[in-house]
Amino acid sequence: MKIVLAHSDRNYTNTLKIFFLNKGVTNIHVFSDGFNALTHIIKNRSHIVIIEETLPGLNAADIKKALVFKHIKPEIVIVKSFNNMSPSKVLSKIKTEFNLNKQILEN
Repeated sequence: MKIVLAHSDRNYTNTLKIFFLNKGVTNIHVFSDGFNALTHIIKNRSHIVIIEETLPGLNAADIKKALVFKHIKPEIVIVKSFNNMSPSKVLSKIKTEFNLNKQILEN
């Protein structure tokens, strides 16, 4: 499972990263700007992308458009800049074919 956390608030991404690490997910990459996040997603075909709506460089809408153009379809959760979701709320928005939500909630 490849997860990208793209948010300008390092405390928030650290909180999410620790949450997913505690649930057994180890392939987590953190970015604070849209350009680097998009490059990584395209190159590594990430499964889940949790991204800040107004991320610097490229925002969430820009990244989503680029991924559609490239025919890359990760699960995307967009987080509002002013209202960061709790890790469990983010998790509840993920609905992957890997049943990550169920798998993590059971741990």
